[in-house]
Amino acid sequence: MGKVCIVLGCRNRDSHKEPGIKFHRIPKDEGRKELWIRAINRRDPVTGKVWISGDEGARVCSVHFIDGKCDDPKSPDYVPSVKMGYGSYGDNEVSASKSVDRYKRAVKRTADQKERECRLQLDFLMTPDGKENDHLPLQDLDCNVELEDKNGTGEFENYRTLFENAISENRILIDRLQQLHFENNVMKNKPPYIRATSLSLEKTEETTKFYTGLPSYSCFMWLVNFVTCIIPSSNILSSADILLLVLMKLRLNSPHTDISFRFGVSLSLVTNLIDSVIPQLAHKLKWLIHWPNKDDILRSRPDCFKEAFPRCVSVIDCTEVYIETPSNFAARSCTYSNYKHHNTIKFLVSIVPCGSISFVSRAFGGRTSDKIISLKSGYLDFINHGDVVLADRGFLIRDELASRGAELIIPSFVKGKDQLSAFEVERSRNIAHVRIHVEREMERLKNFRILSGKMSMNMVPHSDSIMTICSAIINMHPNIVQ
Repeated sequence: MGKVCIVLGCRNRDSHKEPGIKFHRIPKDEGRKELWIRAINRRDPVTGKVWISGDEGARVCSVHFIDGKCDDPKSPDYVPSVKMGYGSYGDNEVSASKSVDRYKRAVKRTADQKERECRLQLDFLMTPDGKENDHLPLQDLDCNVELEDKNGTGEFENYRTLFENAISENRILIDRLQQLHFENNVMKNKPPYIRATSLSLEKTEETTKFYTGLPSYSCFMWLVNFVTCIIPSSNILSSADILLLVLMKLRLNSPHTDISFRFGVSLSLVTNLIDSVIPQLAHKLKWLIHWPNKDDILRSRPDCFKEAFPRCVSVIDCTEVYIETPSNFAARSCTYSNYKHHNTIKFLVSIVPCGSISFVSRAFGGRTSDKIISLKSGYLDFINHGDVVLADRGFLIRDELASRGAELIIPSFVKGKDQLSAFEVERSRNIAHVRIHVEREMERLKNFRILSGKMSMNMVPHSDSIMTICSAIINMHPNIVQ
């Protein structure tokens, strides 16, 4: 239902009204509402009781007010009084006019009284020696009525000037006080830290590397644009801030509480963002970890590989990540590493001669041997006839590679020998010379503290995705082997 005036005999409604007419709701204040109901005076024809419409569109139009609705209880327009549908319209208008005159006279009396009070206050603006009184509380001077020289003699000319100056100074001080109150409230509500945002990465490239692991700020902005489609929307954080939040978790391995404090958001929001973004981000960046074809590998290999191992296509090693001790005894047994003497998860990482990561396995328990990981991770599916793989002594997969026509080169064993031959010494030295690049790449991975520190149990289910993201970011850096 539209807006309809409920006064008896009035036909104004929002769909049919004269220009300038406004509609007013029935007041919610019980006292004023009762006055309006009495003024409207609508009664049930059967019971004779006072009736008021309960429709949402029930209104009283501005036609029934003298000068428009007024909230001053002393004003005749505090209650509708014109053309109320009963009595003589002429009598109502005369009575309303008299009420307005009385109201205006009352307002004038109040203004005159206020003027007299202001004049009394002016007397205190001057000290007995004719100087301004600096100790007068200017905030007490509250007068909106200008002094008039009624006799035209200039009697109050000096008072007017002094009064206007005092009022101007008073307003300046009040404005300044309000500004100080506002600044004080802002400082009280402001968190005692600088909120982390993606804009803070613009300062230096080192800032970007430290907080995200990415090589530059431009690389970070490219990544933001690339993964925006998979980042959940938030009314508090932008897409860049959410990506920064996730990368800071991987890079610094900060507790969720610390991250929520840095970004000024709730702990639950941080947990939900990390749990939802990490798997999708890993899926989106998985293409950055790929196995090149053999011609590209051989064409991009550095000189140290061309001379010592010209057919090498992969250098492999395993890396272990500390985790919290599982409460489940079976999981605790599977993840305990005899080498690290701690519960760990283990990954197989393959690096091509130019230095980029070409393969990352899924996570295995820390007690799993390097050979088992090599066989079950799917790594051997990328090996072709004639390939050469460099590895450490623990990778006992020579027979499995030989069945594919490939060769495994590992450092020579001293066990059962008095000493190594000259050839074995030279070959072991060459292997160590090129395998150092794998260690350097592993060090890059370990710069992500979530991989070098102790991974909490709530992050272990995301370990595969975490390793994928970290390896993809490493591949965005320049090659470590030139």
